[in-house]
Amino acid sequence: MEYSKISSIELTNFMSYKKAKVSFDETGIINIKGYNDSGKSAILRGLAVCLMDMYKSKQAKFIRHGEEYFRIVVTFDDGMSILRDKYINGQSLYEVYKGQERVFTTKQGNRLSRIEGVPKPIEDYLGL
Repeated sequence: MEYSKISSIELTNFMSYKKAKVSFDETGIINIKGYNDSGKSAILRGLAVCLMDMYKSKQAKFIRHGEEYFRIVVTFDDGMSILRDKYINGQSLYEVYKGQERVFTTKQGNRLSRIEGVPKPIEDYLGL
């Protein structure tokens, strides 16, 4: 089975980033460079948090100082996007979009909840 490639990652209120977007080209080579403490690791952590729910005990600390939540959006070259929000109160949100259409959400009505792990539809899409 062939999987889609990541085409971009957007970070909002995540670690040192108020708002950032990194787009990847088609070469298959990713070169992230910069000065110490410039945010290179934050990009990689954002991917890990969004796609694998890593750093569970530290996620609330990744919320930028003074903000209520962080948002990570990972977009793939097939038009799918995975959105991950984490709120300072511990609640979370995962959503999947195909273009502009939401095809999955962890919201229950208008309520957010605590999420344990990557939801099954996202695991299936990612091949986890």
